[in-house]
Amino acid sequence: MQKEGQIKNSKPNSDSTAFSVNFTLNEFNTQSSNVSLNSLKTQELGDQIKFLEYAVYRGDPSDEKFAYQLRKKIIQTSNEPGFGSIKDTLYNKTYGIYFVGSQSKGEINPSEIHGTAGYYITHPIYYSQTPTLSSDLYYASINTTVTTPIEKSVDLKRMVSLVTIRINDIIPNKVDKAVVTYQDYPPGFDLATGTGRPRFREDNYDDVSFTYQINPSDRVKSNFSVNTVVWPYRYFGITINFYDKDGNFIIGKEMPKNDENFFVNINRNTHYIFAGSLFSNPATFNINIDDRWNTPIDVPFNVSHTSHN
Repeated sequence: MQKEGQIKNSKPNSDSTAFSVNFTLNEFNTQSSNVSLNSLKTQELGDQIKFLEYAVYRGDPSDEKFAYQLRKKIIQTSNEPGFGSIKDTLYNKTYGIYFVGSQSKGEINPSEIHGTAGYYITHPIYYSQTPTLSSDLYYASINTTVTTPIEKSVDLKRMVSLVTIRINDIIPNKVDKAVVTYQDYPPGFDLATGTGRPRFREDNYDDVSFTYQINPSDRVKSNFSVNTVVWPYRYFGITINFYDKDGNFIIGKEMPKNDENFFVNINRNTHYIFAGSLFSNPATFNINIDDRWNTPIDVPFNVSHTSHN
């Protein structure tokens, strides 16, 4: 049975045979990066991404040295003629082929991760050049054995997730900033697995925090929210803490965990909305999962209130 993302080829030829390989990236038929919109629209490729990175590795992602066996890497910019069209020549071998579309240039580098039976394998990891990710980050992957010339249209899929934390009650006047922290935050995206880079079992990644200033207008109304674009991953925890202008802690909340009551599992191309009251009792937070980015799913969680300091 042919798996999704694979190309079905006919009778194999000899290893020395070269084949032309042509990929054309489709225009985007996707929701706007403003996730409050329900409508879908088609956008030209250059309107959505400014850089297209193409990387080909010889072998299978399960191979120990897979990401060290780079066959070719191409970086296109949206102002180039033929942006979104890749022409290459590949031999009668097995390849992993990856595409990344982005607003700013990133890097694809090999990195060791855990394989099966305790040994390490290398995968291609995409690293953003900035700690703040854009919602316009897309990728595609193809694993195939080339036996004939290839002409294929490629659809890029969003490779990040969006997390919103919404505070339903009114923010007190003394609150100056909110800090959202992701525990065990992956440094990049594994193009072979479609998730944040898997870590070694014995090591956690550093926590990463994002700071949001509270404006005067935020303090006189309810439903204050912060939005963070993150890598899809099983986080140890997500917390939001509020501070006054002198940096003194006022109140904090750990978000509900949805995976074995131990992790906050964030899936690719999904919008998670954590919502609840924090400055009044009781503090009850719910998770709304929206992947219009597919179909909304409500998953309720109740957690105990975190008291004020």
